[in-house]
Amino acid sequence: MGDRDSEGGITIRKVDYENRADGDSLVRLLDEYAQIPVISGKPLPDDVRLKIVPGLAAHPTSVAWLAWDNETAVGVLIAIGGFSTFYAKPSLNIHDCCITPAYQGKGIGSRLFQTAEEYAKEQGCAKLTLEVRRDNPGARRLYKKLGYAKDHEEDETLFWEKKI
Repeated sequence: MGDRDSEGGITIRKVDYENRADGDSLVRLLDEYAQIPVISGKPLPDDVRLKIVPGLAAHPTSVAWLAWDNETAVGVLIAIGGFSTFYAKPSLNIHDCCITPAYQGKGIGSRLFQTAEEYAKEQGCAKLTLEVRRDNPGARRLYKKLGYAKDHEEDETLFWEKKI
């Protein structure tokens, strides 16, 4: 069923997009995450809250895991598969990861990342990718601890977007 931690009682389980408790928990945690000032500082719009789970379920390469403390989801990691042209192999992008504040610093984020890494290896991925803001030092510390390289930090590679 999931990976149980005997000390903390936390279970990591792949999200079942058809399971209402999983979907509701994923949306609740993403909404909590969105309200962090360095993310957006405001709740997710209602239409987005309604479309997240069906959208992920319809996306052929999306995968997500929830961290559970008994019946309460306390963390989520959402990843989207891609393709690395430089390796000619699949890749997995960690799109979102958030842990409820009361559970931060307990190793749950690390366990979610380890779960995603195991999955990526099983899928034959060449690498895991993620993006992080400079003004999010806690996330940057975790990613460095987990072995993520900062290939382009010094040369100021930027992530740009164009809303369409």
